[in-house]
Amino acid sequence: MPPRELLCRLGRFVAVFILILIPGFWLREVCAADVRALVRLVCADEGLRRIEFETGESRKMRIVILNRALMARDGSGPVRNLDVNPVGLIWVPVALLGALVFMAPASAARRATAAALGCGAQQVFVAAVLSFAVWHNSAEIGLGNLSPWLQATAPRVSGILLHQITFAGPVVVWFLVAFRREDWSARRS
Repeated sequence: MPPRELLCRLGRFVAVFILILIPGFWLREVCAADVRALVRLVCADEGLRRIEFETGESRKMRIVILNRALMARDGSGPVRNLDVNPVGLIWVPVALLGALVFMAPASAARRATAAALGCGAQQVFVAAVLSFAVWHNSAEIGLGNLSPWLQATAPRVSGILLHQITFAGPVVVWFLVAFRREDWSARRS
């Protein structure tokens, strides 16, 4: 690919990414509702665990994990707080996926299919990440047992998943759904 075409594609990618990203700042509550729905779907209140949600003025949303067996009558007791940025967890990866799919060397129909499949796959990926984070934090208040190795490793893995790998998901999804072998051979000829 000539450098001029590469720069043109990169410029379009950045422009599309920013155009998709901008509405996310006004969709904070929609993203927070999506996070709440995903957490309730994969980590429903069961047995002794109860999950609550708090939203404040900041960009963060707090997922509060409670162990009912350890709570006093006045409502005090050990809790685990998991702070997430709903826009960063939901909308930013979707914007990245949208910009990547827009730049894919495919027909408009295939790009639309890739975007739809990619958004669905991204939701599954975010649900898995949230499930892992809630599971790990639940074990910290007596709702599960972790081996010493998992106790040492799980916080790091959870942090990496919530803050960095979330952006790798759209890239992997984009590559899997947007490209076929014939796309590469068609571009070369």
